[in-house]
Amino acid sequence: MLDDLVVADVPTMRVAELRDAIERLLAAIEVRFGEEIRFTGDFYWSVGLTESFDLVSESVASVDVASLVDDVASIREIVGQAVDEPVVLWHDLTHLAGLLRGIARLDTERPG
Repeated sequence: MLDDLVVADVPTMRVAELRDAIERLLAAIEVRFGEEIRFTGDFYWSVGLTESFDLVSESVASVDVASLVDDVASIREIVGQAVDEPVVLWHDLTHLAGLLRGIARLDTERPG
């Protein structure tokens, strides 16, 4: 099956496009859930970042347990930092992705 995968084109995206999409999604989240999101659980499965993009290797991806509580704490830490403090993109985006997946799950659980 993996032998059949052919990358037709490597995707690109302008940061402005991503920013616009994020702003629209955050607006929709606020309409749907209000100013504060109450998650329904904590733990979820997480596949290693590098492994999640390696579809060629025969090795089995490591699956870890991640935590929305940890994700919230990490994102709040960023918010509390001075603007000139550096961020660790891969780490901070992984926590943000966990929160976004948690919100996506809430959306599938909630009617309407």
